Amino acid sequence: MKKINELVKEYKKTKDSQILNKIFEVLKNIIKTKSEFIFYQRTFKMGKYEFRLVDTKQCELNDVKQELNLEILRMIKDWKGKQPFENYLFTSLWNWRPNFVNKKLIQHMFNVHEDDEEDSKVNNIPAEPTEIEEEINIDEMFSNLTDIEKKIVILLKDNPELNQSQLAETIGVTQQRISELLLNIRKKYNKGL
Repeated sequence: MKKINELVKEYKKTKDSQILNKIFEVLKNIIKTKSEFIFYQRTFKMGKYEFRLVDTKQCELNDVKQELNLEILRMIKDWKGKQPFENYLFTSLWNWRPNFVNKKLIQHMFNVHEDDEEDSKVNNIPAEPTEIEEEINIDEMFSNLTDIEKKIVILLKDNPELNQSQLAETIGVTQQRISELLLNIRKKYNKGL
């Protein structure tokens, strides 16, 4: 994914739309995989309500893809270049969810109103998705990763600034082994985690 780092750097300098198109072409498998996971598999928990987007009938897979494309545009804009873009992308997308997964969606889906005492738990759910309680199961999301690969993903999620040497020191393996493991993770992710 060295290519993506260079493309993003070039785009940030030139703002050339053709380069942006190339970036999205390189990321198309990641976008497809992540969107399908969010839509079909990920379980969201908000208050006492638990659901998958596919079951809500309130959106379509393309809605999720469009939101994800917008999120990637935001990431490109916000990227400061302190770490490789691929690490920034991977860790930023870890907990990502569409903006429309919020209190209003729950109220509409379950026909809950602000004044329903029985369903008052929904009133404690903030309208902004960044504050919504949700459960993320790493085993479900990355079922084909080994334990050490999962450990790397968790470390990068919590510490996106870590480089390969620091990861190697933390986990207790060589930097070359970390490089191999990161390559394996990327291959698995691109194939359809």
